[in-house]
Amino acid sequence: MTFKNLITLAVALLLAALATACGPLLGAGGERPPTIPVLPTATPGSSATVRELATVERIEILTLESFPVQVQVRAFGSLPDSCTTIQESIQLRDGQAFSVSIFTVRPGEAACAQVLQPFEETIPLDVAGLKAGNYSVHVNGVFGG
Repeated sequence: MTFKNLITLAVALLLAALATACGPLLGAGGERPPTIPVLPTATPGSSATVRELATVERIEILTLESFPVQVQVRAFGSLPDSCTTIQESIQLRDGQAFSVSIFTVRPGEAACAQVLQPFEETIPLDVAGLKAGNYSVHVNGVFGG
């Protein structure tokens, strides 16, 4: 088998694994994905910053044609007002379940236009050294593949 065929096979196995990872509530092995705690924040109207989980509507899994294989999850959602921005994303993996949390931040006392702002966030998954198999991915409670 040539090197090119091995890479093609690896990519095909990874795509198959990610395509089957879409489950309504549980990961590939029936496990729940790891959870990332949401830290307490100030309430709106106070002078402190408000940190919350972003509203994610759907996700897509992207496998890049590269060696080693690189996988990204693209999250689509909306921000609740004109002041809220994406602050960070945090990724955990427990066995064969990936969990990504996208956090937003806004000034607590700001008066902001209440208009939904769509967002698209791309997060590289840490797949270096993983064996081929079925992996589940979820971002802020949304499963996809």
